[in-house]
Amino acid sequence: MTRKTEQIWRGLGAAAIVALASGPAPLSAQTGSPANAGRADNLAEVVISARKRQENVQDVPISMSVLGSDEIAARGALRIRELAASVPNVNFIGAQNASLPTFSIRGIVSQSRVSPGFESSAGVYVDGVVIGRLTGFSQELYDVERVEFLRGPQGTLFGRNSIAGAINVVTRTPQATPLLDTSLEIGDFQTRDLRIYGTSALGSDRVLGSLALTWRENDGFQENVTTGRPSDTEDLRAARAKLLVRASDSIDITFAADTLRDRGYGQNAKGLSGYAATTDRQKVSRDIESKAWRDIRGGSITVDAEAGGLGDVTFIGAYRKMENLRTSDTDGGPTPVAGTTQDVASDQWSGELRLASAPGALQYVVGAFWFDQKATNITDACALSALPAALRGCGTTSSKVSTRSTALFANLDYALSEQLKLSAGVRWTDERKDLRASQTAVAVNPIAIAPEADRIDSSDVSPTVGASFKLGDNTMLYATAARGFRSGGWNTEIVTANPRTFAGREFADESVWNYELGIKNQAWDDRLTLNAALFEMKYSDMQVAQLEPFVFNGVPVPGALVSTITNAGKSRVRGGELEFRLRATESLLLSGGVGYADAEYTSYTDRTAAGATLNFKGNKLDSAPKTTYNLSAAYELPISASLKFSARLDWNSRADYYRLGGRNNNPAVDLVQGYELLNGRIGVVATDGRWEVFLFGDNLADNDYTLSRLGTGLPPFTPTGQAATLGRPRYVGLRAALRFE
Repeated sequence: MTRKTEQIWRGLGAAAIVALASGPAPLSAQTGSPANAGRADNLAEVVISARKRQENVQDVPISMSVLGSDEIAARGALRIRELAASVPNVNFIGAQNASLPTFSIRGIVSQSRVSPGFESSAGVYVDGVVIGRLTGFSQELYDVERVEFLRGPQGTLFGRNSIAGAINVVTRTPQATPLLDTSLEIGDFQTRDLRIYGTSALGSDRVLGSLALTWRENDGFQENVTTGRPSDTEDLRAARAKLLVRASDSIDITFAADTLRDRGYGQNAKGLSGYAATTDRQKVSRDIESKAWRDIRGGSITVDAEAGGLGDVTFIGAYRKMENLRTSDTDGGPTPVAGTTQDVASDQWSGELRLASAPGALQYVVGAFWFDQKATNITDACALSALPAALRGCGTTSSKVSTRSTALFANLDYALSEQLKLSAGVRWTDERKDLRASQTAVAVNPIAIAPEADRIDSSDVSPTVGASFKLGDNTMLYATAARGFRSGGWNTEIVTANPRTFAGREFADESVWNYELGIKNQAWDDRLTLNAALFEMKYSDMQVAQLEPFVFNGVPVPGALVSTITNAGKSRVRGGELEFRLRATESLLLSGGVGYADAEYTSYTDRTAAGATLNFKGNKLDSAPKTTYNLSAAYELPISASLKFSARLDWNSRADYYRLGGRNNNPAVDLVQGYELLNGRIGVVATDGRWEVFLFGDNLADNDYTLSRLGTGLPPFTPTGQAATLGRPRYVGLRAALRFE
């Protein structure tokens, strides 16, 4: 970030403090006051369901960002990862391909591992259904009403493995009035994208249906000069259907089903130096393409019932199946030395039953949750034709982890007065994991492991306490303390070194306490929303990646390393978020945010293979940029009674971060330079909203930027080198939309 940009944001921060410290706005500026009713230049109320009930986001004592369907469309976002640039302290890292996303929230990374023995640090939920594996995290946004990004541990209401935060996706509800939305995008890299959404009553106002379809293809921005084919390609089809049955005036039943088929190829890391290096940013050199195929399908039933004076009862039952077929070039270069194929699958059943009380001085949510998942991974690691015949062949590592989790939870708010409200919540979780794993030997890795079994039992109590205070109708102060938990597991990837057992490669649960102070404010006749939060998160037994030597016939191979998960000692993340949204005029909307997260180890020692002590205290956490910034300006101007001109600019920035991959000593070679991106669009819109046409561009300055770094080569069979996963160059396209109702 430039010095000038930093000065701008410091000025914004100072302005925020002044505005917030000024206290409540006068009566004429308060939300819902008669002076504001129906004004076109007001900001619309944002209603969310992050706490399992419908609430105004300004009344919820959580640091969170909410993007509605109009905002998602205006930003041209097609998946969750493409919204991260507009959310403070949320960072998506790694290749553009969606099959195995990597992202961090407040400096805590959710590592891109297919191992069934490893869980994500953040939870993704779609219409209340937890997505159990990373393969399903990068949701398509073709029929979404809003996406809620919740920062910090959300264990009380969201539960398992939302220790860094939660992403809550809410899809559109079927409606009785017939509606058909369509959009078409064409752009660089032979991109074609078609999206269709339709909804209507089905013979009766008590039976409503909707259907959403999406199709997307592109040829990627890279060419593999070794194979002659493109990489980072997309070939995706997806659909979601919903049926809403109003069984009575007090009972709604929603049936939902979705499916996704993805035959894209992942992005290949570009060689920067040494082995596999190329000079053109859009050229890579690998003998094996990175297949990243996905098949996802699932269904759910949601029952919402009014229970008289008790409140509302909700039941959500769901099934999901996810499959992911991946291929990778183990040596990372053009020589056929080694390659890996991973066949990953999971089946999950989940259910939640809860009661949300009626509005009153005492409000509560109580419920029960259960989760049953079977996740498998079959990895074939092969020594290929460039090696001597005696070393060639494939070894297979197979693993299956069965997870059974049950939980009871409660959260209550009690209003001591019109201004002061106290909150408390707790979640009890009992989880059992069973492992079945084995490995066959091959010449280059002669470690065979007979089928073995292991079991982990975890039990956790995660409380939340807090208080909020209203300064009039427009300003709320809040303070919270919350505990989060992530269960332990196993390293079920290929075993090449001691201990020669999967059970011996177990890692433990991790936990965190988050302390947060925040303020939410609306001012200037509801034209300005300004929210801020300060936090400190203290982790214990943090699950981190470490590198260990690759061993060949009992001898470590110089320069060859593999990554495993272990538990560090302690770490802490300290920082804050600031967001604003300003309706400057009836035609101009400004918005932006800044995130700061200082994430480091406070107690972490390890030993080398030779027994020397390593001290990582004070080192930075993996994939944790210290600052994130975003700024947007959207402008509309009437051209005629039926036509409007529309333009938008979106700028975002990420500070430097270490993409460690297991090297926790912060070596310079792992430092990813910060970057800035500018996106924009310009077009015309029908005043009645029936059609629009936009010319748009992403990365308009065509900046070269890096998302992650890694090593290449497999000594002693190849030289070594450095490679990087690069961000997409400038992308320009045309997007048109039609609405029929």
